[in-house]
Amino acid sequence: MRYLLRTALFATCFGCWASSSFAAFGKIDFDANAVHVGTPIFSYAGGATPLVGSSISLDTVTGIGTLINASVGRTLFDPTGTIIRDAQLNFTTGNFTGTSGSSTLFGAGGSLSITGSVDLNNNNVIDGGDIINQVLASGTMTSSTVLTTTGNFRILVGGSLAYLNSQLLAYYGYTGIQVDPLVGALNFTFTVPTGTLAGQAFTSTSVLSGDVAFDVDPNAFVVPETSTIYFCSIAAAGGVLALWRSRRSAS
Repeated sequence: MRYLLRTALFATCFGCWASSSFAAFGKIDFDANAVHVGTPIFSYAGGATPLVGSSISLDTVTGIGTLINASVGRTLFDPTGTIIRDAQLNFTTGNFTGTSGSSTLFGAGGSLSITGSVDLNNNNVIDGGDIINQVLASGTMTSSTVLTTTGNFRILVGGSLAYLNSQLLAYYGYTGIQVDPLVGALNFTFTVPTGTLAGQAFTSTSVLSGDVAFDVDPNAFVVPETSTIYFCSIAAAGGVLALWRSRRSAS
């Protein structure tokens, strides 16, 4: 009898837990589509110093395979909410760690942030209901590599661990308290002065395209699901009671 009661309780509770624990990962992608030209965007001072990315303009944010609003993109604005397609990415990698062939390598560390406003209601202005002048992502960088392709073209491939804005996450269906950082990846194409070799200092003022994407693990969030816990408890109690009555009738 006790074995049956324990089995019923475990099966019921496991079913309730499993229904909320096993969910597909989605992605939230910040995209830079247009050509950005300005004061230093990417810079490396040489020696054992980091790669620095400053004021990199991001155009849109899109949910990919998210719980809700999948494939829906929203326009980003600068922190003041007045300049369209101009949220700002800033990052600092860990220090230079060496070269590998024609690639320049940087270690983990530093920081990453995306700040700005998001036009959630899609009316092309920042107003009530939108995300207004907030940090959209904040975290640290993991290892990064600057790849040499041809000529003076370079590709930055990097990683990050970050916490995302709760209002933005909720728009794509992820609610609760984020207790673990989300894994992110950076990919940007840019140019350096002609003749720059791997490991040499450089300053770039031209980003051609790129994005920062985050893998959204539903298990990174703690949601106080009071109603779910309540109904699971009722279901478990009901199962135990039914077994007890069956056992009593048989005896």
